[in-house]
Amino acid sequence: RFAELPGVLRVEAGEGGVVLHSASAEATLPALFQHEGKADFASLKVESGTLEDVFLNLTGRTLRES
Repeated sequence: RFAELPGVLRVEAGEGGVVLHSASAEATLPALFQHEGKADFASLKVESGTLEDVFLNLTGRTLRES
């Protein structure tokens, strides 16, 4: 269901939470809050991508693996 939100590129579900990778937090966050209604979020963290994130997305490897 999260993958259908605007801007979401990838969804990772793991212990204790879900990580959404988005091309546009400005598009994803309002849709997330509307989609989840009055859900109780334990925490929410928004981070900008790094150059290593870009490299990983393009090559599938980390800089250390290259």
